[in-house]
Formats: sequence, structure tokens, C-alpha cells
Amino acid sequence: RAPRDPPFGHHARRGFSTVETAASALAGMQALSGLPWWATVSLATLGLRTSLLPFTLKQRQAMATLQMCLRDARQKRVKKGDEEEEGEGTRGGTMEDRLR
Repeated sequence: RAPRDPPFGHHARRGFSTVETAASALAGMQALSGLPWWATVSLATLGLRTSLLPFTLKQRQAMATLQMCLRDARQKRVKKGDEEEEGEGTRGGTMEDRLR
């Protein structure tokens, strides 16, 4: 009799499947807690999101810093463009075209 293919693709043949591992962990949590499946999934989601909260906050802080840097760079570019227009070397096009 031929061996049956695992349901989660070729990774499961090597003993590695993220989906299978997550499903086993949820089944174990449900068996351990005795809660219905919907409560187990909800609590697992809440736990995962809570554990990722520090990383989420750090990412938001990094994005805010990046946006401030980009705004400053854009303002410097506009200021430099205004100074060039007053001087002898002006480029063609509007200021908006140069910022794109």
C-alpha cells in the first residue's frame, strides 16, 4: 500500500508544516482549557496580538520618524529650489513637477 500524501503540501513530508504546527497548538490549547473552539481561537489571537504589541509600537514609532525625515527633506528641497529660481540657474517646469 502506497503512503498517503500529507494534506499540507510537500513541507509536511519533511516533518515541517506551519499550518499543521499551529493547528496542533490550537488543538492542544483547546484540550487543555476545555473551552469551545471559538473561544480557544479568540484567546489565541488575543495572546498573539498582545505578544506582538511591543513590535507594533516600535514599527509605528519608526514610521513616524521616517515621515518626519521625509517631510524635512522635502522642505529643504523646496527651499533649495526657491533659491535656485532667484539665482541665475533656473530649471524648466513648475515647483510641483520638480518635487515629483
